[in-house]
Amino acid sequence: MKLARIRIAKAESTYKALRAESRAYFKDGQLLQSLPGGQLEAYSLLDWTFSLAFTPDILSKLKDNQNEHGITISLEGHLRQGGYIQLEDDLDGNWWTSSGQARFSSSDDDKLQKARPSFYTPTIFVDAFGNISTVNMDHHYLLAEEVRDPLGSTMSFGNDYHHLQAVKISDRNSNIQQVTPDCLGRSVGVAVVGKGLQTQNGGDGDVLEPFVSTSVNTALAVLSDPSGEECRKLFGKAGSCTVYCLNQFETWNSDQTSSRPETPTPAFLLEISRDLSFRRSENPTLHVSVTYLDGHGEPLQQIHLNDLNNVDERWLVNDASVSGATGHILRTFSPFFVSASGLVPAPDMSANAITVFYDGIGRLVAQLHPDHTWSKTVYSPWMTTAYGVADMISVANPQEDLDVGHFFSRIRSSQYLPSWREMNLSGTKQQQQASLKSTSYGVNPTTTHFGCCGLPVKIVQVADGKVHSRTFYYDFSGNRIRDIDSLGRLCEVSLYDKLNRQVLVQGMDDGDVAPLQDVNGSPFVSWNSRGISSRHSYDALRRETSRWTQRGSEAAKLIVQIVYGEDAPEAPDRNLKGQVWIIRDQPGKHVNSRFDIPGRCVEKTFSLANEYKLLLDWNTSPTNLDGMCEAQSYTHKVQLDNFDQALEEENPKGNRTSRKFALSGQVKQVTHQHVDIPGGQVYLQDSVYSADGLPLKMVYGNQTSTEFRYDKLSRQLISQKTTNKDGTVLEDLAQVYDCVGRCIYTYDASEQIKYFRNSRIEPKREYAYDAIGQLISASGRALLPSTGILRPYNATTGMNTTKGIVDGQQVYEYLESYEYDLAGNIQKMTHAAVKQPKASQWTRRYFYHSPSRFSTSSKVQMSNRLTGTVSGSLSEEYDYSGDGGQVGCMTSMPQYPQLSWNFENFLGSSSTQWTKDDTPQTTYYVYDYSGKRVRKVTESFAKAGSPTRKERDTLYLDGLEIQLKFVGNDMSQHTITHVTGHELLALVESATGEKALPRYQVGDNMELDDQSQLISYEEYSPFGAVTYSSMHGEVKASREYRFQRYKHDRETGLYHCGARYYCPWLGRWTSPDPSGDVDGPNLYQYVNNDPINFNDHSGRSKINTKRGISAPRGTKLTSVSKGLDDLSHMAESLLDRLDHMDVKVSKHFRPGSTREKTTHLPILPGKLTAKMDADFALTIDYLEKGGKGGEV
Repeated sequence: MKLARIRIAKAESTYKALRAESRAYFKDGQLLQSLPGGQLEAYSLLDWTFSLAFTPDILSKLKDNQNEHGITISLEGHLRQGGYIQLEDDLDGNWWTSSGQARFSSSDDDKLQKARPSFYTPTIFVDAFGNISTVNMDHHYLLAEEVRDPLGSTMSFGNDYHHLQAVKISDRNSNIQQVTPDCLGRSVGVAVVGKGLQTQNGGDGDVLEPFVSTSVNTALAVLSDPSGEECRKLFGKAGSCTVYCLNQFETWNSDQTSSRPETPTPAFLLEISRDLSFRRSENPTLHVSVTYLDGHGEPLQQIHLNDLNNVDERWLVNDASVSGATGHILRTFSPFFVSASGLVPAPDMSANAITVFYDGIGRLVAQLHPDHTWSKTVYSPWMTTAYGVADMISVANPQEDLDVGHFFSRIRSSQYLPSWREMNLSGTKQQQQASLKSTSYGVNPTTTHFGCCGLPVKIVQVADGKVHSRTFYYDFSGNRIRDIDSLGRLCEVSLYDKLNRQVLVQGMDDGDVAPLQDVNGSPFVSWNSRGISSRHSYDALRRETSRWTQRGSEAAKLIVQIVYGEDAPEAPDRNLKGQVWIIRDQPGKHVNSRFDIPGRCVEKTFSLANEYKLLLDWNTSPTNLDGMCEAQSYTHKVQLDNFDQALEEENPKGNRTSRKFALSGQVKQVTHQHVDIPGGQVYLQDSVYSADGLPLKMVYGNQTSTEFRYDKLSRQLISQKTTNKDGTVLEDLAQVYDCVGRCIYTYDASEQIKYFRNSRIEPKREYAYDAIGQLISASGRALLPSTGILRPYNATTGMNTTKGIVDGQQVYEYLESYEYDLAGNIQKMTHAAVKQPKASQWTRRYFYHSPSRFSTSSKVQMSNRLTGTVSGSLSEEYDYSGDGGQVGCMTSMPQYPQLSWNFENFLGSSSTQWTKDDTPQTTYYVYDYSGKRVRKVTESFAKAGSPTRKERDTLYLDGLEIQLKFVGNDMSQHTITHVTGHELLALVESATGEKALPRYQVGDNMELDDQSQLISYEEYSPFGAVTYSSMHGEVKASREYRFQRYKHDRETGLYHCGARYYCPWLGRWTSPDPSGDVDGPNLYQYVNNDPINFNDHSGRSKINTKRGISAPRGTKLTSVSKGLDDLSHMAESLLDRLDHMDVKVSKHFRPGSTREKTTHLPILPGKLTAKMDADFALTIDYLEKGGKGGEV
């Protein structure tokens, strides 16, 4: 029966449908030829395997979509280029993927003769594209000695036959990495040696000396004095070392002296690594870590050296949790400091902890948070009902809950009593308000309905009398093919191939896109509703070499060209083999000049392209390539330590930034040397962090300091106080949160006279949310216009800043309210002055009358595209014309008659002038191959037939902005250097003929100079419109980074946020989310209408800004097997391309695979109920009543 031909529509009777198909073909017994399908001989070996990818029905749908959008590329031709084939014995026209082929000999005549002596170990591998890789085995075919890739680069292995594993690897750049195993084959020392004899004469690299057996007493001596001579002696000149102390119980049991401790110390691993290689520093900073193991050999607790100078905070317990016998983690503790490196038993831990409860069949049923909030999930046969923190806030005692009360009865009541609500009702006035607001949300559980396939088919939440839902439909393989939102609108339709890969996505707002992948899963051809198609090309190693784009039937243009280091001069010396050397894209030419031994780029150069308005085509002769870029180049250099931390950077202007890091990975000090400022300037003097990575105090170079305080239980930021060098409090923010962690109140207790004379409006803000977390009202303060007439926010709001301190009589308190439809679109925004009867309020209403992609004449369906707003008598329209509008990009809006979008749906140009035949003043935007904006150019207005001229040209480089301004034949330059630690610390501005100006970025509202004096101060509405802006001193340039520290474009008034542009006066994005529905089905909605607690710097997904802002933790010490894993990293990349490789050969390519990992089998419902209950009870009893040693 031809299953592929059976209809897929619903039927009254049962029927079959093809979900997947694979075929295997074998060699004959003599290994001479492939046997026909379905045949097998004695001694046959597997030759090829094929998996069905595309059926004629799928191709027909793709071709229909091509025709609809004017795509002229040949689908079959591109499938062949993507490695797909059609089988001779398949007469249905299907397209298949190939596994590739393993061979024993390059000749067809002696395959059997080569296979038998090698124990049928293949040494030649051919991928689906015909690229050949070879492996040279040793004489006994036990271990690999050399691997040669399809381009001829080699990696060689030095093997230890006592342990049957590789202990030395020389990579394609002749860099040597070595490992020393102990008698059991475990890694005890790792060294990145570099280029052998060449490295000994200078440069980078470690030295691996013989390791002697280390006793437990030596390890304990190192832990008692991590900076002592014993530690450095043990470590030697290697990059890292590991000491295994696994026989602790035997040692304790054999000790019969009176000094024997009451309980044995658990088995542990001691790991030491250096921040700089031996040849870079003979006195490096050592990172020490101890990992305690449980009875299964799995990590039980990890403790890291944190601060040698602080006895109480010398060690950091970073990974502490308690699991039951079934492997479920029942309690997870926040990181905390200890004075000694010994194991901390779970009952003795005083840190915050999250407790998770499971039922008898292993389902998560409740979760208790440190701040006494909790949530639960109730299961029934066809649905689950999830009660969030807000739903359970009115429950006084969780023990009384009928579903999970018996779980809470087993733990200490002090962990959940008094309840969060009771604690806040007995607190401050604002905390009481938080409790009342949290209670007002009501009980609004989320119910998920499941179909017979076990997948969710509908998610429903009834809140505030409104039904919020999403409905899903699936194909036979469980792929989601239809998505319906709360308004009953079809949001998305998807088509999948037989490998369950999405090959066509049709969106309600963003149109169609067909992202096809090659047989390796790499993108190779795509098209969209704009009629634009793209394709990718790859080399023999399947590395991307070019990207082409084509509009309709026009000639394809080479928009990105990538050249790899194998063709570079002195490639091994600069570690360029296997690395990207040159990238030519739309901004210009990027050259990675040099890499370090671990493969990190440490020097790169950028040359700017001459063209910035039209699409740049690099498909030209090699002699013309250099002429397409300007002669001037920009070089960026960086020095990194072994933990990928940037110790020193030099930007293209020669400005240098130096950083010092704490052992835990945070930046402790930042020094910047600017070419226009004599000597080095300290921009961050010191920083202090909590155990969980939250900043406690930042001391800046201008003697300003900021102190942070957090709630002890929830770890939410509750106070932020900034003081300048003369003791003046510049900012003293207090914040209060509801039960979900949303900020509902902020107050600035600092002296307001520095901002406002005779201020009579309290510096407070209050926020209210609906039951699903959308902001519905907000109060704050704003500057009253001289006319007393309040006008709606627009593109020019905040453009004209006030000089100096403002009279407080001009400041008024406002109240804004917001209404939304079920899809999350803003329906109405109202702004009113409180206690200002003479000041008029304004209301902006939103209209969405653009038909959906799925709208038909019989069933009209509107999309989420904003088409109009009305404020009083002012009516404004928004357009989505042209091909940019086909994918949901806004092409015109009030004050901006022209917004064009490039081939990747990034904003390409904007204009603020309405002209008929003349050329308006236009700003062009250019992005690199990764989507990062690199250039912005503004050209002047010109009469019809007259040429335009360049007015401004801005480059965005690594840590540097260069702004060029042209007036006649004169050019002035303004540079902005970014001084960064973990985040932006300051902007150093320098202009032609002017003194450099440091602008410290302290908090979200202020900028300070190097004398801690105020430069600028701004306040914003919840959605980002400027409500107050002032400049101080002699500063001319306005702020570059404003609301949420987004980059502000003065040409449009929009905020540039990575992949998209945010419109603050409308409170929504100007284009759909390129990542799809990661934040919900409404692709224009800004951070789910909660701009107080979330931001989105990437333009792709929101992030929480209120639950403690942790600095990135530094790269911790190497794991037990990391040394060997590092050695085999490049060999692994080859192994990934040879999935069909024999298991024995696979082992040779993974010289570090000496430890088997524990595999937890899935729990069968209804089988282990009694065991699970007993397991939970035993573990909880241990936690609550105490235990001995490290046992669980």
